[in-house]
Amino acid sequence: MNIPPGKSHLTVLDILIELRCWLADNVEMQAAPAIVAHLPNGYQLTQADCIEAIDALLHQLRH
Repeated sequence: MNIPPGKSHLTVLDILIELRCWLADNVEMQAAPAIVAHLPNGYQLTQADCIEAIDALLHQLRH
C-alpha cells in the first residue's frame, strides 16, 4: 500500500479500508470461501465474514 500524496502516514482507517478492498478482491477470485480461522465453537471464519465485520465497523465509525 502506498501513502497517498499529501499524507505523511497511514491512519488506521486507511489500513482498514485497504484491507477490506484486498479481502473483497480475494473473495471474488475464489471458487470456495477461504477459511481464515477455525473458532473454538466450531465455526469457520471466512474472508467474507471479515469483510462483513469491517463493513460494520466502518459503518459505526462514520456515525
